[in-house]
Amino acid sequence: KQACQMLECKVLDLGSDPNASAVLAKALAHAPRAEQVRLARAITMEQGLLVSMSRSRHGHVAAQLVLEVLAGEDLQRAVGQIHGHESSLRATRYGRMVVKSMPEAD
Repeated sequence: KQACQMLECKVLDLGSDPNASAVLAKALAHAPRAEQVRLARAITMEQGLLVSMSRSRHGHVAAQLVLEVLAGEDLQRAVGQIHGHESSLRATRYGRMVVKSMPEAD
């Protein structure tokens, strides 16, 4: 729990670093559910971070996990961020993977 709180405080720095994004991905995959949700929300609250992460080798894994972890309004915010940059994301290898992992609209 403490580790996730530290990650949450440093989410912008970690998410902006192409290699450190792997740490966020591991936390989103293995932390307790409540901590996963808090971390995913923190990522979506930083302007442009989710989209930026979606373009990188390790960041795209974290971005996909954000889409898996969130629900409701939080998920809609994340999907909206990705959707707003969908054309530029489709132009990148990792961005395409994130776009493909977006949940279907209801």
